[in-house]
Order: sequence, then structure tokens, then C-alpha cells
Amino acid sequence: MKEKDMSFPTFDIIVEPEKKKKLNFFKIGKIWCFKYFFDDKEIFSDLLDYYNREKYRFELGSVGARNKVMKYLEKKGFGPVLIEDTSAYTVKIDRFKKYGPILKNSIDYDEKGQDRIFVMNDLVSVEDAIANGAEKVI
Repeated sequence: MKEKDMSFPTFDIIVEPEKKKKLNFFKIGKIWCFKYFFDDKEIFSDLLDYYNREKYRFELGSVGARNKVMKYLEKKGFGPVLIEDTSAYTVKIDRFKKYGPILKNSIDYDEKGQDRIFVMNDLVSVEDAIANGAEKVI
């Protein structure tokens, strides 16, 4: 008599790694900075020493501080991205045009001649700025 195969089919379950929230760190002059609204008050509190209230961004004055904050944020589910060349994120608008929505999503701002120059927080914000009348800086 032949024995019945009593094994059950098995399924390989592929667990996708948790998708990390991309967080751009920009090199602006001699500092590294990023802008993000943290829903988690603990994270904001832990990073408060780096927060510049006037510019609504976090500023890291050294590579050591940048690395420390990046490591912390990676543990909290973020995927830091270093950006030294901001040209893809830079837009301008005539200084006499409305710029509030553009300023809100920018990481840095300057005025040159008749233009307001903005470094945007991400590429989606670049597209939004263009939709609001800005143009890419070449």
C-alpha cells in the first residue's frame, strides 16, 4: 500500500521592506539643512536644537551633526538623501509677483535683481512652483 503525501503546500511570503519617507538634506553654503513637518512630537523635540524658527528648517552646521541626525532619522523610518547640487531644485519668479505658495515649499530663498530665487524642498515642489508662475533657473 502506498503512503499518502500528507504535506501541505507552502507559500513563500515576500515581506516588502517598509517604505521609507524620502527626506532631502541640502547643502546650502556651509550648512546642511532640511525641512519637514514631523507628526511625531518626539522626533521634533529630539531635533529641536537644530531647528531655525526664522527659516522654518533644520540646520546642521557640521558633517558630524548631519550624520548623527541622518542616522537618527533612518531609525525613525526616513530615507535621507544628500543633495549638494541644488540646480534641479532652483526656481525664480519676478519679485513683484505673488510667491507665498512657492515660499512655503522652499528650503532657501534669496533676491537677486528683479528675481526671487528659491531652492525647493523636492521635485514635486519645483513643478508646483512652475505651475504658480516660477521658472527653472538655468
